[in-house]
Amino acid sequence: MIQDILLELAKGFGKLFLHPLFYFSFIFSVCIGLWRVKRERKDFDISVYDIYHELRMLLPAGLVAGVIISACTLALGVEVSWFSCALLATTTLLLSFFRARFLSPAWIFGGAAILYYVAKAAGMGLPNADSTVSEPLVFVSLSVLAGLLLIGEGALIYRNAWRDTSPRLVQSPRGLTVGAHYSQRTWLIPVFLLLPADHIRSSLDWWPFFSIGAQSFTLFFFPFLIGFERTMTASIPERALKETGRKVIWLGVFTLLLAFVSHWLPVISYAALIFAFAGRLAISYFDHNRQKSQPHFFTPSTKGVLILGVLPFTPAHKMGLKSGEIIRKTNGVEVNSEKEFYEALQRNRAFCKLEVYDVNGQVRFAQSSLYEGEHHELGLIFIDEERHINGSAVS
Repeated sequence: MIQDILLELAKGFGKLFLHPLFYFSFIFSVCIGLWRVKRERKDFDISVYDIYHELRMLLPAGLVAGVIISACTLALGVEVSWFSCALLATTTLLLSFFRARFLSPAWIFGGAAILYYVAKAAGMGLPNADSTVSEPLVFVSLSVLAGLLLIGEGALIYRNAWRDTSPRLVQSPRGLTVGAHYSQRTWLIPVFLLLPADHIRSSLDWWPFFSIGAQSFTLFFFPFLIGFERTMTASIPERALKETGRKVIWLGVFTLLLAFVSHWLPVISYAALIFAFAGRLAISYFDHNRQKSQPHFFTPSTKGVLILGVLPFTPAHKMGLKSGEIIRKTNGVEVNSEKEFYEALQRNRAFCKLEVYDVNGQVRFAQSSLYEGEHHELGLIFIDEERHINGSAVS
């Protein structure tokens, strides 16, 4: 029995590589990496991360979430129709042509529901002909999946989205050039889905399936592409995005509770999908307005030189310097501008000692040995004073 289960799981995993969305996810991640590099070079004449930065984050965290969600879907016996899978894939592809921020499970499943009724109204076949489950029960399964994936999205935002964000320059309402941080992520979450196999046994007898009672099923590894996008101007990324992650997790929990209730009252499943769609929209709206209503965080400081970004694999990165920290003293000399910082740095070409205010206002010290010429390549990104005052063109 265990061997049969493992064999079916292996076959289901193999089907992952048959899905076009799997390959599209890699292409999409590289494309947003190219867009980010172009933006960084426009702002700072350098790229902070290479074009494959988002691609490297696509699978690792998503695989963990996929394993957990798959265990839940199989334990709950969530059955999804082939037509529903096609709608979810189509909706994902359509939303990806707008922005990564629209690839939330709430909007993917909400969009799929809209497409479902558009197809039904247009008389495009019978959506549930491949399933013995009635329409309301199909939406029960979809609402359960939406809730689980929303919890997964929230967890990924909380644990992953704030890491290695991209610095950028934006224009304040007063016309000044100020700093911000931008997080754009894509996560591929492969989830095992239980699909009916009765209708394909006659035409595709080679397709693997197993029976439960009088019904035949097949396991299908569906690649859910989840996207996230956020610009932070009023706080450091970790604080802002962990708060957003918590909100999305709770939204997923309440959506899942509604989905469980819909097991006894199937009509509630429609309310669950509407609640998820509206709730995710509200979270994005209020988070965006909150950032706009508060003072900009990444602006030149009177206490020292504010760090906007830190390049990876540089002396500054090895010293543990972080975005949002303020360098007060360099080699014992007080500094208040980028020019003063580099002048003080060159006082000692072999060693660098910094007095830094961290994001909590606490003083700490960072120091490192420097090789010849390395003081010019410490790996720090500041807001150029002249650009800040003149408000150079930033779009």
